[in-house]
Amino acid sequence: MKERHEYMKMARDIATKNEVEGRKVGCVIVEKDSVATGYNHAPEAIANLPILLHKKHICAELWALADFGGVAGSLYVWPVPPCPACTLAIIGSRRIKEVVVPAPSPTHPVLGKRWQERWTFSKDVLAAHNIGVVELEKKAIA
Repeated sequence: MKERHEYMKMARDIATKNEVEGRKVGCVIVEKDSVATGYNHAPEAIANLPILLHKKHICAELWALADFGGVAGSLYVWPVPPCPACTLAIIGSRRIKEVVVPAPSPTHPVLGKRWQERWTFSKDVLAAHNIGVVELEKKAIA
């Protein structure tokens, strides 16, 4: 259990690489001694294009999946669970055995109900593909 919390803290720390409030998401994928990371940000080649910033961002999970060379990793993401699109990328990669997230709170002022509904969908998709889900209490991670 302690190891899970350490990887979740690593995902939290990686999330801070994005300087845009509301876009700070970090991801760590671990398999034995192999670790891949990612955080929400735009690829350098398109960072200065004149479109809305959030439209240029690639999600943390996708960056980490692109960097991951293993075959049965555990994916840790902070502070929100994977969105439905990232969940589909996770199952499509066929390289993730479990997804570890902070337990979402339906009363969170920003995430609240919207993320809870998305996470319910994502959990169902992950379960249908035999990918485990672990929800860690945020207070144990802080």
